[in-house]
Amino acid sequence: MYVLKENENKVKDQVACNPFMPVDLVQPLVIRANMGDKVKVCFENQLPFASSMHIQRAEYNVQTSDGAFVGCNEDSTAPPCPPGGTHVYRWSVFNEGSQFFSDLGNSLSSELGSNVHGLFGALIVEPKGSSWTDPVTGGEINSGVYADIHNPLLPSFREYAWIFHDEMEVDDLTGETPINPHTFQPEAVHSVNYRGEPFRNRLKLIQAGVVGPDCEGEEVHHDSWVFGDPATPILRAYVGDPIKVRLIHGGVKETHVFHYHVHQWLFQSEDQDSELLDSQAISPQNAILFPLCTERAVYKEQSAMRSSIATCIPLS
Repeated sequence: MYVLKENENKVKDQVACNPFMPVDLVQPLVIRANMGDKVKVCFENQLPFASSMHIQRAEYNVQTSDGAFVGCNEDSTAPPCPPGGTHVYRWSVFNEGSQFFSDLGNSLSSELGSNVHGLFGALIVEPKGSSWTDPVTGGEINSGVYADIHNPLLPSFREYAWIFHDEMEVDDLTGETPINPHTFQPEAVHSVNYRGEPFRNRLKLIQAGVVGPDCEGEEVHHDSWVFGDPATPILRAYVGDPIKVRLIHGGVKETHVFHYHVHQWLFQSEDQDSELLDSQAISPQNAILFPLCTERAVYKEQSAMRSSIATCIPLS
């Protein structure tokens, strides 16, 4: 995973202390800049293969900051560790939105590649003059998938970066391939922001009578009253808060459909007369902005305190 140098030791220590539990700092690297900024990244490779940071939509010198070694271009990857190495990337950003970056040093799409294991992140470009703070503490932050964005000339809003993975091959705690209790077939996990809450685990708890022995149905499987909050991202906000969900597809193989129950957004965010959607397809390496609607809400529940479920449907 990409991580800021200031958080490197914190991540290692927290993972060592909590090997089987989610750690807050274990998340895709999301950094921010303002429109018109020039960004300098000092990249250090600690992986056993050449790796890099290849960004999309930003402007850069392809000879020095492409993050690849192709054709007649110069090598702009960092060498493998040991001995490891560094590389400096310089980007210029002019358009608001999500600028996805990933590793092109190891571009394999299989389990041997770096992408399926989460070596990706995003630079989110905010309106000129913006600043960002932690949504819980209110303090300034240098990175984070969630942030409150402030601008002296524009309304503040809550921002959530939601990064899809491809479905990866996984082993359970016994070292075996997980089996779907319905189909009895091997099953993978589709994660968001390095986190997954497989439905099969909850179903097994119900079938074993560990929780809700008299419960049945989809809503129970999704119920935090029964299972507690899931490991997958929970987007928290107060009623009436303006929010923007920046959905980013970090994978390389599958197209997904993002569906957010109860909420809707404009198909074209800059057109107030645009069609309202509650589901939208996203393909690999793409990003979509969802400024969730409040003024044109169709469902009354949008103005009430409640929880809403976000789901994804893979397309082949």
